[in-house]
Amino acid sequence: MFLESPILGVGWGQQSYESKEKYPDWALKNNYEFNYTYLNENVKSFPPGYNLYLRILTETGIFGFVIFMVFLLIFIKIVFIELKGANKKYKFIPLTILISGIGYLLNWLQIDTFRIYGFWLCLAILIILKEKLKTDE
Repeated sequence: MFLESPILGVGWGQQSYESKEKYPDWALKNNYEFNYTYLNENVKSFPPGYNLYLRILTETGIFGFVIFMVFLLIFIKIVFIELKGANKKYKFIPLTILISGIGYLLNWLQIDTFRIYGFWLCLAILIILKEKLKTDE
C-alpha cells in the first residue's frame, strides 16, 4: 500500500481497508482467520496492520512517518538530557522513562495502535519532570 501512495499515504485508518485486497494467495490459503473474519463482508472487524511504523508509513506516507520519527527522536533526546542533568534525587525517573520508552518503541514493532498508554504516561511524566527541574534551578 505504501508504494501506491508514498508521499501522503492512504489516509488515517485506511490501511486495513486498502490492504485487504493486496494479501498474497499463500497468506489466504487455508487461513480461517482471513476467510471467516477479515475478508467476510458481514463481519465488521478488519485485519491488523501488525506494526505501528508500517501503519504510519502506509497511512501518512513519508511525510507523516518523518514527523513521527522526529517526535520519537526528540523524546529520546530530552530523556537523555534530563538523565544527564537530573540531580540524584530525581535520577531514577529519566532512567525509568528511558528503559520504558525503548521498550514501547520496540513493542510498536509488533502492534499497530497508539493506545499504548504507558508511553503517553512516560511522556507526561517527562514533561512534568522537565518543568520540576526547571523550577528547582
